[in-house]
Amino acid sequence: MPSRGLHYPGSYAELRAWFPDDDACMDYLDWLRWPNGVVCPACGWTAITAASGRVWRCGGCRKRVSRTAGTIFENTRTPLTVWFAAGWYMTADPGGVSALTMQRLLGLGSYQTAWAMLHRYRTAMVRPGREVLIGRVEVDETFIGGERPGPRGRGAQGKTLVVVAVELLEPQGYGRARMNRVASLCKRWLMGTHQGGVQPEHLQAYLEEFCFRFNRRHARARGLLFYRLLQYAAGASPLTYRKMVATSRPKAVKPAGVKGPRSKPGTLALPPEDQPWRAARTLE
Repeated sequence: MPSRGLHYPGSYAELRAWFPDDDACMDYLDWLRWPNGVVCPACGWTAITAASGRVWRCGGCRKRVSRTAGTIFENTRTPLTVWFAAGWYMTADPGGVSALTMQRLLGLGSYQTAWAMLHRYRTAMVRPGREVLIGRVEVDETFIGGERPGPRGRGAQGKTLVVVAVELLEPQGYGRARMNRVASLCKRWLMGTHQGGVQPEHLQAYLEEFCFRFNRRHARARGLLFYRLLQYAAGASPLTYRKMVATSRPKAVKPAGVKGPRSKPGTLALPPEDQPWRAARTLE
């Protein structure tokens, strides 16, 4: 069982201490992806040596191997320190975080960048080969979506049919969910954290995030959720921005204090400042 201080940080302070720069983040992803040592995807050779940055060089076929290829971080222009901070904020709060809030927390100049990062993380929350629900399972359906003029009930416009399956535990309680009370919690989460601003074509990804949280609601440490998220992200298939927004484009919103055109997000690996507040009086 993963443990705090060995497999994952237990607080945001520990997160910054563990991952002060992109090299540390990259090494952690290597460790998650190849726990038994790096293997060349082309020839299966294990004598891999670091070349530079996010690239390995195979000692057998001499090919360059991208350390992020085949993951959600493939070809990303966003520094890994920003990715890790986003993953922590996404899992530290039981209610999660919206793209607008993430944009403000990380000082990103683009709402699209924050939205795309969160969406890629959501697609990684489905563990490949996960077990089927067992025992007594209750299945129900619900409709999710905003109110629109027209007929009510099952014929209402702008609503999406969602099937929910939940394990029932004895004498009373819930096990794992596969999207009841569970549908109500999901709707409240969508209306609360995301203000109901979820498009039908993206709803499945949000439901996967809800299931990820619901199935780990008794986790003994929030850092463990961060560990699981990064573990799944290191093995999830890449997802291009064009594919994510094929039918819809998130609205560009710039928070207060963030100026200038859209640009590559800056790294969080910044050198420490020498008491800048002391210079404030001098400049006045």
